[in-house]
Amino acid sequence: MTSRVLSAILFISISLSSFGEEINLMYYRGTDPVSLKKEIPLPSEPAARARVILEEILTTPYKNKNLNSYLPENSSVYDLKIEKKKITIILKCDRLPPESEVVQYDEMQKQIINTLSPHLKDIEIYDLRFYYKGKIISIDEATDSKRQLKIKDNNGCNILKINSVDSPNGTLSGKRIVISPGHGYYYNDTNGWITQRSDINGLIEDLLTADICNNWVIPYLEHAGAHVISVRERDFSQEEYIMDNSSPQGYKETGTFVDGNSSGGYADNYRVAQTDTQKISSIAEYTINLANNSFFRVSLWWVPGTNRADDTQFLVIHSGGETQFLINQQIGTPTWFYLPSFYFFEKGIFQFNNKSGKDNAYIIADAVRLGGGIG
Repeated sequence: MTSRVLSAILFISISLSSFGEEINLMYYRGTDPVSLKKEIPLPSEPAARARVILEEILTTPYKNKNLNSYLPENSSVYDLKIEKKKITIILKCDRLPPESEVVQYDEMQKQIINTLSPHLKDIEIYDLRFYYKGKIISIDEATDSKRQLKIKDNNGCNILKINSVDSPNGTLSGKRIVISPGHGYYYNDTNGWITQRSDINGLIEDLLTADICNNWVIPYLEHAGAHVISVRERDFSQEEYIMDNSSPQGYKETGTFVDGNSSGGYADNYRVAQTDTQKISSIAEYTINLANNSFFRVSLWWVPGTNRADDTQFLVIHSGGETQFLINQQIGTPTWFYLPSFYFFEKGIFQFNNKSGKDNAYIIADAVRLGGGIG
């Protein structure tokens, strides 16, 4: 089910009277995003506009309004440039969060994108970097999270690693951990969607445990090398977009694909291409158009089998660029398999291709999903 909201993130509004053009600086009250409105003169040139707005969000005394920010304290704009539809922002910082604090880095990007995007209509790619200890580093370098490659666990089974390429050195490498965050919403014929637990001292277990697990426990476990399976939805987005291989629009193939003949495919069908060890000769591409620009978690559905490739290449094209994953399609069960979250502008593009180190095997193209939805 798709629930369309008016903006990528809903803001509580606080106004500051001034003059000029209105901007909305994104901060937080607790974990809730808050928009701090100001009116300031803005240049017409896009890079200059972006720099002025960034300086405002970095220097405004938000703490006086009992707000907080994920952007590093005392940071400043070191460099900024716009090339076509991409903006590269480099913040000069005295300190950065630990590499394990992936959520904090994600929130930094949200603050900047949601503050700048209303004033930079043509920008589709936001590249945030840091000038720290005399060198410029990317978020991937800051978090040690080049999210690709597969490794073998202690039982010799290839599993996808979505944290560090150095994850074999993690304390939990080779471990699979299943987490049940507890109770959650369910649909009641009389009362509609309700929680299973009542308000106890201002806390509702159905919400609290999911928030702790999804935002903190699971990312920490993954960055320690574990493969984590959650029995609850991991994407809090109320929006959900699913593109299946049988979708009349948005799915296309190049090369040779045939129908799969095993049960368990999403919508009871899927497509199969034989691997090619020399080149990419078959591509399945999914294009998902979005009602709102926002962060969405990517998840995949496939039917596993012993004749599948254990290094299926899957490409995510998002507003920050391209990220490739190697996926073992021999393991799992027909259900949603979670990848990280990415920011998407207007649409997301995804590709499976058939280049593989495994000869006489098959890659599966079934369904791709963005967001978690309701129900």
